[in-house]
Amino acid sequence: MAASTEPTIASPVAKGITAVVTGGAAAVADAASGFSISSWGEAAAFAAFCYSILLIAEWWWKKFWRPFAERRGWIKPKKRPRVLLLDSDYQPPV
Repeated sequence: MAASTEPTIASPVAKGITAVVTGGAAAVADAASGFSISSWGEAAAFAAFCYSILLIAEWWWKKFWRPFAERRGWIKPKKRPRVLLLDSDYQPPV
């Protein structure tokens, strides 16, 4: 019998992960050039901008959009936590 001449790939999982990460990094670099980001300072400012937009959108969702959608019946109302009082002799303030 003749020896197999097919090439074997050593650690195919590691090579696959490396290819995906490298491709992802190239995509990020390409996107960054589209926003004219050419320094780490500009990258940090852009990241802060994106994070701020996400925080503002989350605040709007919680304060306005979700209650509006709940009133319209588009989404189910969120279950609010119930407060359990463990002290048996608790008296509510008057």
